[in-house]
Amino acid sequence: MAADLKQLDVPDARFSCAGCGRCCSTSWAVTLDATKAEQLRKHAWNLPGGVDPFVEHKGPGGDFRLRMVDGHCVFLDADKRCRIHAELGYEHKPESCKAFPLQFGVSQGVSYARLSFYCPTVCKGEGKKLTEQMKWVRAAARATNAEERTEATTLDGARALGARDFAALHGALVSAASGGAPLHERLAAVAGTVRVLVADAAGGDPAPAIGPLIERAAALPLHERVARGLADGSASSGWSMVSLYLSTDARPTTAARLLQLARLRLSSIGLAQHHSAFLRASASASKRSRVRFTTDEASLARVDRYLQHKLAARAYLTGHPSVVQGVNSLFTALAVLATMARLSAAGAGRDATGEADVAAGLEAADLLVLEHATLGQTPSMGAALARLLADETLSASMLAFARFAEPASDQR
Repeated sequence: MAADLKQLDVPDARFSCAGCGRCCSTSWAVTLDATKAEQLRKHAWNLPGGVDPFVEHKGPGGDFRLRMVDGHCVFLDADKRCRIHAELGYEHKPESCKAFPLQFGVSQGVSYARLSFYCPTVCKGEGKKLTEQMKWVRAAARATNAEERTEATTLDGARALGARDFAALHGALVSAASGGAPLHERLAAVAGTVRVLVADAAGGDPAPAIGPLIERAAALPLHERVARGLADGSASSGWSMVSLYLSTDARPTTAARLLQLARLRLSSIGLAQHHSAFLRASASASKRSRVRFTTDEASLARVDRYLQHKLAARAYLTGHPSVVQGVNSLFTALAVLATMARLSAAGAGRDATGEADVAAGLEAADLLVLEHATLGQTPSMGAALARLLADETLSASMLAFARFAEPASDQR
């Protein structure tokens, strides 16, 4: 059931379109129905080669999709402007084009708005506040009409969480991710809170009430939750999971192949700006492992803003039936962030990531994992990833691999 728009939660975030054309140069399917396509066909378009701008679409979302030409939407002109917008007006654009970079998820009857960090303006935290653009946000939410899952949210795939218990757990995770502790400690505390709760909720006949267990997990001292969050982490397991999102394997003998396929995959789905960096970095994966993840204030602030934004908007639940899978998905995105930032820095010959590298990592994290993960994924790959995300130790492995807290060394 779609959420009532009276129950619309909008984050403290900023966006204004800078006209970069990024969202028009990615191979996602922008769909529209036959009526909309016919209306647009009536206009006298001056398109490259006189091609039909629409391709028949057999999947969900509509009867047609916009045609891609030379890696970008057929309606994108040489000045990176939308021809539909320029010649007919904003209202004639497909709904998904009008909504981007807004995303919506429905939880407990509330529609939560969030932004895709694949948009460079969002990544920089620039533009107008969303709260000052509520007409657009409401229209996008109404057009998107996000549906709430009919099945109950669970802790670990087995233990159902009622509305009150989920709200308490979500609050505990947001609290753990906030505060003045270093980033890596706060991340470990988030993971530790979930792992403590899963362990305490396991077994018992009858099963223990979940509410008091959430309170107990949230009340544990920070150092105890950090220790639980880091326990049993395997950097090699983290590397294997990250490599799956880059569509290849993680065997040590295929380091060069990994980088090559990562470059090809990212180029194919819209991160072509990393092409030359990957070519320069492709000689050895050890270059990546020697790059230190930055500790400069501006870069860490970007990562922290990403973490807070995705947690607050419940992005970790989108597409995942359990909190364990959702939190693991968020930590996988952070590990992809660290990987791509290091590759970007290695490709430029630097021994530490900079703000631009971290920005590239953030964009890749949302494109590959959190917001647009189904791009290029087959159903079998999606099912395999879902099984791996159900492992409660995965978040620890992602932290062991990402190494936000110390200079990188051999992470495999």
